[in-house]
Amino acid sequence: GFSAMTCEITSVARVAKNIKAANKECKIVVGGCHTNAIPERSMQEFPDIDLICIGEHEDQIGDLFQMLHDRAYDDLENTEHIIFRRNGEVYHKNLSRRVIKDIQPLPWPAYHLFGNPFAYPVLFSARGCPFSCNFCQRNSGKKLRKRDPVDICDEIEYFTTLFHSEQFTFRDECFAVNKRFTASICEEMIRRGLNNKVRWTCETHASTADYDLFCLMRDAGCYYLEFGVESGSDQILRQTRKGTTVEMIENAFDIATKAKLKRGGMFILGHLNETKKTMFKTISLAARLNPDNIGISIMTPYPGTGVYEMAKRNTAGVRLLTEDWEKYDNLKGTPLGWEKMSIRTVKTFQLLGLFLYYLSNFRFRQLFYYLRHHKNWKLLFMSILRPKPQN
Repeated sequence: GFSAMTCEITSVARVAKNIKAANKECKIVVGGCHTNAIPERSMQEFPDIDLICIGEHEDQIGDLFQMLHDRAYDDLENTEHIIFRRNGEVYHKNLSRRVIKDIQPLPWPAYHLFGNPFAYPVLFSARGCPFSCNFCQRNSGKKLRKRDPVDICDEIEYFTTLFHSEQFTFRDECFAVNKRFTASICEEMIRRGLNNKVRWTCETHASTADYDLFCLMRDAGCYYLEFGVESGSDQILRQTRKGTTVEMIENAFDIATKAKLKRGGMFILGHLNETKKTMFKTISLAARLNPDNIGISIMTPYPGTGVYEMAKRNTAGVRLLTEDWEKYDNLKGTPLGWEKMSIRTVKTFQLLGLFLYYLSNFRFRQLFYYLRHHKNWKLLFMSILRPKPQN
C-alpha cells in the first residue's frame, strides 16, 4: 500500500514495478491526493497499480486487502469509491471520493512500529478545510470533522512517552479554524500538564487570528504558527479565493507577535494573471512581515485544482507545459508557463525574494545557513544566468 502526492506518484509506480518484478503475485494498492484527483488516468498510466482507493478508507482497507488476496472480484465490483484491475480490464462503480464522517473511532497510527525512536511526531486534530483556494487539491474536503480533545491528548501523551519526544506538530490543513474546538484542545493539554512537557507547532489561516486564542495556544505549548500568505497583492488574493487580504495577513502576524509566538510565512509566485508588479508586491510583503521562517514556492498546477483546469485551457495567462508528474515540484515550478513572463523571470523573483528577506531584516546567520545547506540556490542562480537558447 502506498500514498502519493503528485510529485511522488511516478516514484511509487517505479517501486511498484520493482516489487512486481520480484513477486508478480503481489498486489499494489495506492491512495492519496493525486490518484483521488485522476483515478482513471492513474490506472491507465501505471499498469502495476492493482487498486486505487479514492478518498478515505482506513476503516475498510483491511477488507480491501483481503478481497484482493482472495481474488474476490465480485465483491470488489460492488464496492464504491475504488477502481481496480482484473485480467487487464479496469472496473469501478463510483469514482467519487469516500469521506469518513466520524473520524473519532479511527485508530491511532501504529507508532510502536516506527523504526526511529526519536521521531518527530505529527497528528491531526481534525480533517477538512472550509476555504476554497484554487491551487489546493482539498484532499480532505471542506467540512471540518473533529476528534475528541481527550483522545487527541491521549495520543500526544502516548507518542511523546514512546519516542521521548519534547515536540510535535499539528498537521491539520487549518488548525484553529474552529476557535472553540481549538480552545478545548489547549485547555485539556494544560489540565494534564502537557504544556510543561512538550512544545508544538501548527499551520493556520490569517482569518483565525485572535489574541486571546493565540495566548491560550502559547500557554498550551505552541511556539510557532505558519501562515499561508500566498501573495502580497489583494487582486491576486481575491482570485485565489483564499479569503484573505494583505491587511488581514499583516494583522494576523502582528497578533501572533504580540502573543509571543514565532511566525512562518509561505508565499507563492506565478499565480493566475500574475505580473512582475504583483510578484514584487509579494516579495516586498515577505520582507516587511519578517517571518521567523519563510518559504517562497512557484505555482504548481496540481490535478483537480482550478489552476490545473485553467492551465489546460490556456486561460488566465497560464498554460500547461507538461504532465510529467516528477516535475510537479513547487520549488522548481516547471509545469506551468505564463503569457507575460518566463520561468526564468519567476525564478529570478524567487531568488530575489529570499535575499531581500534575509538582507533587509539582517538575518545574516540564516542566509549563511541557507547558502550552506540548500544547494538548489546555486542551480537556481545558474539557470537564471544561463543564456537563452536561440531560435
